[in-house]
Amino acid sequence: MEKGVDLSKWNGIVDFNLLKEEVEFVILRASYGYDSSEFINRGVDEFFEENYRKAKEAKLKVGAYHYSYARNEEEARLELKHFLNKIKGKTFEYPLIYDLEDEKVQGHLAREKLTDIANEFLTGLEKSGYYSMIYSSKYWLENKLDMNRLSRFDTWLAEWREEVSYKNPFGIWQYSSTSKVGESRRISRLKLLLQRLRENN
Repeated sequence: MEKGVDLSKWNGIVDFNLLKEEVEFVILRASYGYDSSEFINRGVDEFFEENYRKAKEAKLKVGAYHYSYARNEEEARLELKHFLNKIKGKTFEYPLIYDLEDEKVQGHLAREKLTDIANEFLTGLEKSGYYSMIYSSKYWLENKLDMNRLSRFDTWLAEWREEVSYKNPFGIWQYSSTSKVGESRRISRLKLLLQRLRENN
């Protein structure tokens, strides 16, 4: 079982020389929302380019994710276009992930609608040639999304506890959000279940 971390601008500057002694992979936030003045920095994580470069220099395996604010399929398509533009020309050893969890913007949406949004983005990502994965909390995966409809996509599960209670298959488990590496802000710790990922590659 490999270990990794989730990094975005909220973690600040990370010492990758220290990080590579502790983990084998990183999952980087590339973007959020879509290319619009509605979103700060037009929906681009300002640390993505630097984190990607440093991760590659440290010879860490890299995946990336897009944080969703989509309220319908049209906005999911805009988010996909935005994400694909941001990751263009880059190479990834690990999945590209759609992060659905925003309670303020999406929490009121019906389960069917949220599932439609996820399916729209993930199918488009898959058709673009990428290994696609969905991220959410245990509660959202069990109550907000129809995982039977999304079963062909692997899952990055967020469940902050010592043992997993989620019953469905998953490929990555986010089990902590309180660790630090050097002087960085708190970092989410991940565990990768390699068997399922290998079966999908």
